[in-house]
Amino acid sequence: MDEAGQSAIPDTATPLAASIEQLEMVVFGGDHQQLPPVVQTRQRNEAWDMQKVSLFEYTLDPATGGQYHHRMLDVQYRMHPDIATWISKTFYYDGIETHSSAHYNDGLQTTIKEFLEQMGAAWNGRYRVAVDISSDDAYSEPYEQTQSSSNNAEADFVVELVKALLAFQPSAGLPKIKVDEIGIVTPYTGQRRKIHKKAVSEWMQDRSLTDLLGLKLDTTAKWQGKEKPIVILSFVKRNPANPLDLGFASFKNQMNTELSRAQRLMIAVGNFRGWCDALEEPRSELVYGDRLSTWRFFIESLYDADDIISKQD
Repeated sequence: MDEAGQSAIPDTATPLAASIEQLEMVVFGGDHQQLPPVVQTRQRNEAWDMQKVSLFEYTLDPATGGQYHHRMLDVQYRMHPDIATWISKTFYYDGIETHSSAHYNDGLQTTIKEFLEQMGAAWNGRYRVAVDISSDDAYSEPYEQTQSSSNNAEADFVVELVKALLAFQPSAGLPKIKVDEIGIVTPYTGQRRKIHKKAVSEWMQDRSLTDLLGLKLDTTAKWQGKEKPIVILSFVKRNPANPLDLGFASFKNQMNTELSRAQRLMIAVGNFRGWCDALEEPRSELVYGDRLSTWRFFIESLYDADDIISKQD
């Protein structure tokens, strides 16, 4: 059973029950460190508590099913080391090795390198880039009377960045970046819709931008199990009155999923200056405690690696 870490117990039990008399072995494949089962309910109760953990995760827990044989696959073939190192250290006890093929020493990677070199000294030579968008007009708000969030400034930047990637002319003999090599991830449906509207609007103003209509653009939940050479991640949340009001964007399973979709280049867009400042305040750890521990580790790793740049760069 594939993606078993995202399958609730009833969803797992139903197909097993259909062949219970002939069943001799069950093999689960999945990652309980990524998105858990989705349980829709109006009220949290015992059934919700049971279904929020997959049967796959139960079999890995020594307290509930530790007698079952399991093995972690410890070589990854997707992410460039600049992207993979933090993922391995944070979620897998630094136990994931990057295969040599994921260093991507080819023409497309050289094209990406030339694109990033346009930033001059602002680019530190790494393929994990965090773009700070913390101007006064960059704030999150409900999307068109819905409960989902959007950020107009981030959406504008994302669409302009995609246009720049597609228009970039590399050196002779190198491949151009194609639209099917770019993916956009965001935690919020509202932001997905806003970016899509802006992409369509750009196309309507300039019909030569047909490629914008073919963008792979979706929420984190829909990106589970998928990948793209270049991924742009829009975090959305910016509340000047409370910079650490991050909603579920800071949930560790969510972060693991969205930060591990890129193969060659990951560009995260968000209020990085505001988050750095807020996390430096001593009271932030007292107020939020472990709830922001993974988020804090992520922001600190970006800062320490000098991966944060301004959108003006």
